Amino acid sequence: MTSRIAPRAPMRPRPWSRLSLVGVSILAAACAGSIVEPDDREGNGPGSTGPGKGEPGGGSGMSAQALCVDSSKIDVGRAPLRRLTRLEYANIVRDLLGDTSAVAQAFSNDEAVGGYDANSVASVSQLQTEDYLEAAETLAASAVANNLSKLTTCNITESSCGLAFIESFGRKAFRRPLDQEEKDTYGQLYSTAKGQWGASKAFELLVQAFLSSPSFLYLVEETEAPAPGENVARVTPFTLASRMSFLLWASGPDDALLDAAQDGTLDSVDGVKTEARRMLDDPRAAEAVISFHEQWLGITHLEEAAKDTTLFPEWNDKLRHSMREETRRFVQNVVLSGDAKLNTLLTSSDSYIDAPLAKVYGVAAPNKAFDKVSFDASERSGVLTHASLLAAHSGASETSWVHRGKMVREQFLCDPVTSPPPGVESNTLLDPSRLTDPSCSGCHKKMDPIGTGFDAYSPIGVLRFTDEKGKAVSELGEIFETDAEVDVVGAFEGPVELAQKLASSEAVGKCVAVQWFRYANRRLETAADACSVAKVQEEFASSKGDIRELLVSITTTDAFRYRTTAE
Repeated sequence: MTSRIAPRAPMRPRPWSRLSLVGVSILAAACAGSIVEPDDREGNGPGSTGPGKGEPGGGSGMSAQALCVDSSKIDVGRAPLRRLTRLEYANIVRDLLGDTSAVAQAFSNDEAVGGYDANSVASVSQLQTEDYLEAAETLAASAVANNLSKLTTCNITESSCGLAFIESFGRKAFRRPLDQEEKDTYGQLYSTAKGQWGASKAFELLVQAFLSSPSFLYLVEETEAPAPGENVARVTPFTLASRMSFLLWASGPDDALLDAAQDGTLDSVDGVKTEARRMLDDPRAAEAVISFHEQWLGITHLEEAAKDTTLFPEWNDKLRHSMREETRRFVQNVVLSGDAKLNTLLTSSDSYIDAPLAKVYGVAAPNKAFDKVSFDASERSGVLTHASLLAAHSGASETSWVHRGKMVREQFLCDPVTSPPPGVESNTLLDPSRLTDPSCSGCHKKMDPIGTGFDAYSPIGVLRFTDEKGKAVSELGEIFETDAEVDVVGAFEGPVELAQKLASSEAVGKCVAVQWFRYANRRLETAADACSVAKVQEEFASSKGDIRELLVSITTTDAFRYRTTAE
């Protein structure tokens, strides 16, 4: 007995000029959806940055361990239905079809929940529907015309080849085996299309139909039957396989993971751990690890960051790309090739740069673009001093105490800052009254004094001793205590010293575990997740901040392996 969740809004296929009525009816049936998704409105709307007070990571001073009263009782927060993100869509298309085109970049921007792309709030618009259908047409035509051998090795003119393709391709596209009704309906499309237009067109329309289905575009999750009187049930092995692949690869499961789901390997915690470690050793893990760090650190803001080119004539799209590429390579090397430690991520003076970035950092260019270099450890310390992060959290002509301080407070301490009231003028400079005015001081004391510690680094990350106006800059900063669990209060001098403080902080380790939990589940944690959050926090600390082991730990939590069935 399973519970299958369908999308909020049905996808309506548009009429293809050569697609038979049979094919259209298949898509209409596949997209109609017979079970409505449970409403998910537990503070997970657009713009949410963290849970409320009293919830794990919510800044109440109460830890997840304290909230986890009975670890033997399985309880999990409600998991929303979500669509593929642009990155996930692109990666699945790559793995399914061998297509590396940028078709997904034409889709509308992803919706974020808790700071991470989720696509779980708004209904699909008509424009988005058209984009999906056009992408399916384009990809299917290209795959059959240019890469048919990637799809199948059998004789496509034989009916048995088409039916075998439906089962094998459908299993990968839907991340589970097709049921008999699906096999029959896709088989009917194949037979009818093959009879009218030939085998190649039949294969094209099959691919097109699979890529247009909600079972492809949505992460449709199924559960086993819950125990009598319980409203929490274990997700099916194939649903667990999908959860693992989207966390660790930002793509769908491969055959090995689907086989592990089918043969019972994922029924045990040890089996899940074995598969998770195998997946982290696969090159595909790089995309997910990089995507998390870019979203967590706000590096994605670099794409729309504007700089005053009179003050910074070196600023251009090439430099912007170089900054982002440095952080991508650094993260990948630390987490997947190096010791995977949070400490290294925050304190390493090594990095990977090219000639344009070498000028920003004031060092000799490497012999080869993005070769490894070692900075002066007193000037650069891990991601906090990367030009990408510094530029992404600055204004066009000035550094921003608010943006840089807010980034540290929220992303490393999980202490959310309330959005300013309507009508408040945004200013990157510190107005002293903001720290004394009762209506402003609560938030600005959280951010501004931290941001001042970054002042020696210009809006594009250049280390300097005077600001844009010729005034001597200070690196003095301070972390004030709030009602959150913060064990790094006090003064610091510059982001290098700040990075050392954050790297040794228990609160920061707990927060990073929470950030990964949010990314893995694409939702905010709730009180129901307290035991799961406590588990990953404790195991992350026990591993001495090993990010790879943190990811393995997340895949074995109740929140990851179970789903609430309550309406």
